Amino acid sequence: MILSIIYLLLILTALVVVHELGHYLFARIFKVRVKEFSIGFGPKIYEKKGKKTNFFFKAFLIGGYVKLAGEDLDQNDDENDDTEEKIPHEELLTSKPSWQQFLISFAGPFFSVLAGFVVFAFCSAIWGFPEINVDSIVTDSPAYYAGLESGDQIFSVDGNYIIQNQTLTDKISEGKEVELGIVRNGDEFNVNVIPELQPQELQVVLKNYEGNIGESVETINGVEFNGNYFSYGEMFQQNDFIQFGFENGDKIKGNVLSYLPTEERYTIGFYYKYFDPLITKNIGVFEKNDILQSINDFKTDNSLALSRMAELLSLSEDDISITFTDNKITWYGYGFPDTLQVKILRNGDILEKEVSKADLINVINEPGVFSQQSEYWKPDNVFLAFGLGVQWAGDMLRQMVDVIVKLFTGQVSANSFTGPIGMVKLVDAASGMGIKMILLLAGFISLNLGVVNLIPLPALDGGRMLINLIEMIIRRKINPNIVGYIHAIGFFILLGFMIWVTVIDIGRFL
Repeated sequence: MILSIIYLLLILTALVVVHELGHYLFARIFKVRVKEFSIGFGPKIYEKKGKKTNFFFKAFLIGGYVKLAGEDLDQNDDENDDTEEKIPHEELLTSKPSWQQFLISFAGPFFSVLAGFVVFAFCSAIWGFPEINVDSIVTDSPAYYAGLESGDQIFSVDGNYIIQNQTLTDKISEGKEVELGIVRNGDEFNVNVIPELQPQELQVVLKNYEGNIGESVETINGVEFNGNYFSYGEMFQQNDFIQFGFENGDKIKGNVLSYLPTEERYTIGFYYKYFDPLITKNIGVFEKNDILQSINDFKTDNSLALSRMAELLSLSEDDISITFTDNKITWYGYGFPDTLQVKILRNGDILEKEVSKADLINVINEPGVFSQQSEYWKPDNVFLAFGLGVQWAGDMLRQMVDVIVKLFTGQVSANSFTGPIGMVKLVDAASGMGIKMILLLAGFISLNLGVVNLIPLPALDGGRMLINLIEMIIRRKINPNIVGYIHAIGFFILLGFMIWVTVIDIGRFL
């Protein structure tokens, strides 16, 4: 974990320096005095005095900064500087036209986004792209009748290469017929599939449950089911009592542990493949190349089963997870007990081991313990790979912007954001998968740094840009003191948000 913290600090420092380099270069272009350019904070280790800028390397590698003459409330730069040299008024940031200040602020996020594109393009040219593989097919679905099979690789949709699952999901969600490019046993071919509208779904976890499962739900808390799971949100608050009645007279009741409804959506009826049950390292009762067969007769033969296994391991023995599609129960599972019977295939022989739940949870939380089922592929043309890497970064960027928009419209909870502790865990997981994943994570963070800084909030670059834009519209400067106070207030709001996200991270970690 210490090594992961060091990796994270180095990644963040490098990315922040690139971000600040954007501010620095555009400030120089518009002849704004850059008083300091520092890598790191705290006591200085190295200093180089330039003609107009002092460059520092400081002890704590937790980012970096540039200090521009005349920014914020530092209005005395035209009289005195810490170098005891008078700075001409025309070299102050506040003396420049609003459009130049706008571009100086924009340059930081722009360089962050540009760095993210470069990283993704570089990784794509070297390693290629993760395959999009089919895990399992839903019976009687469009994918089933189109002839898709488990293990198929999907490399294109409507003649365009696809690089990540979300791109394919978004295309299918449009509800229009799609042409999928498939690789099966080395052969390439195309299939046409018409998506089907999937009814609402609900995944609910009940603790301290009692009763029996039926097939079709008819009542919820004694009232006839109205067909819309979203309308029951107030009844499904955490720890609330809930009871489902079924068509055969059976009932199951308990207290709500979690409640996740899903709106109607178009699907073609398959699950993506992420991992398989092949163990990649010696850990706990497992040896490298063991294949996990089952846990307490729960079969673990594909990615979907492994994800459900992980969910059931997180539950207590008296908890139950139920998935409804429309009014039908399509899957349910019970939380595992504290002692588990694990079946392993090792060198052609079936072994049975008794394992504690706590030990098995530690095993599956180990980064890279299960083999990634998806290999990486890349086209023969390196320039095409580079171009697809740019497309990959563009897809990621659009998704980030979409998340930010949904945050401000209430469609995404701020609880889903990750703070410093969560980022350490991400770096820890990436480091277990090699330099490729560390670089891709760095590219992702760089894109994210650029997008977040463009949010028009005080203390962020986007907030400064908004003020500059207002000045361009009203054709006069806003009082610099007022601007300074706005950014100071925004800084404390952002600090409070980061503390809140960190507390959430600690809760996840515990």
